[in-house]
Amino acid sequence: ACKSEMAALSLSGVVHLDYNALPSAGSNLGMTSKDLKSSVQEKTKMFKKYSNAEIPAGLLSSSASGLDPEISPEAAFYQVSRVAEARMLDSKEIEDLKQLIRQNIKQRDYGFLGEKRINVLELNLALDARYSYPTQVPLFNDE
Repeated sequence: ACKSEMAALSLSGVVHLDYNALPSAGSNLGMTSKDLKSSVQEKTKMFKKYSNAEIPAGLLSSSASGLDPEISPEAAFYQVSRVAEARMLDSKEIEDLKQLIRQNIKQRDYGFLGEKRINVLELNLALDARYSYPTQVPLFNDE
C-alpha cells in the first residue's frame, strides 16, 4: 500500500483511516512536468499487467479533484481482468461481470450532453451484491 491511499491495512488486518484531504486535491501538473510523466508511466506499467490493449486515457490521468464518481465504459471494460482476479471470478462470472458493466452504462444527459459513463460506486455495490470478496476485513479495531 502506498502513503497516498486514504485507508491502509495494518498487519493485524484492521483498517487505519487517514483523514488527510491533501490526496483529494488536484496536482496542477503541466504537460511538461516530470512528475506527471512519471505518474503516467507508473500507471501504464500497472495496467499493462492486465492487458496489452490501449489504455483508456481516463485511467492514466486524474481529474482536478481526483474524486470523480464515474469512469468511461472503456475504462470499466479495460479493468475486467483486474476486477475478476481481485474477486476470484471464473469464466462464466467474468461474462456476468461484463453484462453488469453494460447494464450500468449511463447514457449522455438529454441524449447529447457529456459522455457515456459508469458510476463506480453503483457498479461496485452491484458487484458486492452478486459476488463477495474472499475475506472480510474489519473497518475498526474493537480492542
